[in-house]
Amino acid sequence: MEGSLLIFFLIIYLGYRNGLIAKLKGKSPIVWVLITIASYLFFYILGVLAVLIILMNTGQIDLTSIQNAQDIAARNALSERLMQVMGANPIHYITVQAFGLGGYLLVRYILERMPTINIPKDNEGVV
Repeated sequence: MEGSLLIFFLIIYLGYRNGLIAKLKGKSPIVWVLITIASYLFFYILGVLAVLIILMNTGQIDLTSIQNAQDIAARNALSERLMQVMGANPIHYITVQAFGLGGYLLVRYILERMPTINIPKDNEGVV
């Protein structure tokens, strides 16, 4: 549970950082925070799928049996096996997190490439 809460705060913080950059660029910070969160979650899911495909190709898990599992007990056993395999190697978790951070970095890159809008200060230009 602590890891989930930490990831939640990480996503909020990363969104906040991109929101600050968006504000400097003259864009709506709230929109870019939401884009950052959506991008992080999208790439996180892509990371999970990439790890699942790798685990299926190496023969560590067999997801084809989930189609044949009619009862709840068989599906629960399969999900327990999946959690064991994913938790046994920390590289799987790190890979998934790296994909999520890649989503954040993509949005940050897009924001940093935008032109900065110079907003005049209150007394600037007044003689």
